[in-house]
Amino acid sequence: DDQRFNSYRAYIQSTDTLSDLGQGGNLLAKTTDPGVTRHRVKNIIAEQDYINFETTRRRCYWEAARRLGRSREVRITTDSWRDVSGQLYDINTLALLHLPTLKIEHEQFVISEVTYYRGPDRGTRSDLVLMMPEGLTPEPITLLPQFADINIPHKP
Repeated sequence: DDQRFNSYRAYIQSTDTLSDLGQGGNLLAKTTDPGVTRHRVKNIIAEQDYINFETTRRRCYWEAARRLGRSREVRITTDSWRDVSGQLYDINTLALLHLPTLKIEHEQFVISEVTYYRGPDRGTRSDLVLMMPEGLTPEPITLLPQFADINIPHKP
């Protein structure tokens, strides 16, 4: 897949270009994707994370997992708007897939998109886009307080 890399490296953006944040300069974390055999490196710069280095580390692992999750996307057209239990297909719903021709054997995927159709030409159907759950996890960020979030005591 052209969106995956074999090595992910997370760096902290320093305002002092001559500073050294430990062995390897500003490198905070690295991880690999063993599913990618070609040498491809993704460098991640955390511009705003000068307070919490752990977020930068988590972002490195999140980037690898997200790209793996989105690389295994499955598009399915069904003959109904409902699943076997009678529920409407809905986004963020887990679905167990068994598609041996695609080398997917009883794996959990998440419905990321649903499009419902009804018409005289093809009847009632749904188009579903499913991907691995890792592809939909939120990006780790550090929430920095804004001026309006700071409680300043008022004098009576």
